[in-house]
Amino acid sequence: MPTRKEILPMALLAFAFLAAAPRAALAIDVCGNGICATGAIPPESCSTCPADCGICPPPPADFANLIDPSDGLAGRIVVSGIRVPFENVTHANFGQERIGGSLAIAVDPTNSSRVYIAYADFPGGVAPYTLHVLRSDNRGVTWTADLLTIANATNPGLAVNNVGRVAFLYQLNTPIGVPLANQRWETHVRRSSTQGAAWDDVVLSNTPANVPAFTFLPYIGDYAYIQAIGKDFYGVFSANNTPDTANFPQGVTYQRRANFTTHQLFRTDGTTVVAASIDPFFFRLTEP
Repeated sequence: MPTRKEILPMALLAFAFLAAAPRAALAIDVCGNGICATGAIPPESCSTCPADCGICPPPPADFANLIDPSDGLAGRIVVSGIRVPFENVTHANFGQERIGGSLAIAVDPTNSSRVYIAYADFPGGVAPYTLHVLRSDNRGVTWTADLLTIANATNPGLAVNNVGRVAFLYQLNTPIGVPLANQRWETHVRRSSTQGAAWDDVVLSNTPANVPAFTFLPYIGDYAYIQAIGKDFYGVFSANNTPDTANFPQGVTYQRRANFTTHQLFRTDGTTVVAASIDPFFFRLTEP
């Protein structure tokens, strides 16, 4: 005659078996029985059991939702009939820099239908190299006319912050048509809170275009970049590194040995003078 202690474990074991039985039955399904058992474990689907669930539809073609009506091809034509040059030679009338390869794009994180692009061309097929900024409010289906047109400029960058403010970074060679010794490279950031209807203008640098002398291309670099993190904008650009506060209207701090009174750069020993060159610069624009 079993004792009470011997009976209790047997009763618990039987209860556990009965409770688990319906769950085990739920997991059993046969592909091909005509039932798409999406609740089975594992669930059936078009990829695991097309006999019951049907064949999975093919993935959409790339950019299939943005077909241009003029040619029926994927991707929307933004502008046409323009000349986009690439001249990999130094240009004395363009601050010793080469010409070509300027393109930028940014999507508004507050409205994914709003897209900004920047590109460069020779308007009418002739110089000066000119930047254009446009906007689409319907995911690229249609585009505005130029929001900004900047002649004799390069290295565009676009970013939109978390409140929809757009920033446009570029480098301007100015004045147009003067001898190289009188040219300057200006680095600008322009911002708009009205989707490009009105812009401010912050000059980050204004440096000589003839120093140092050209030795290789790109001259000031294809390295200008801007991005938004939260509400603020961060970026990099390259420019003449002569330590002169007049060249940096917003102020500057060097991470190398320099004398801003004598406008001299030094080696790490702090005494050996080195010639001016092209350096990268980092910036942050703090938004209110």
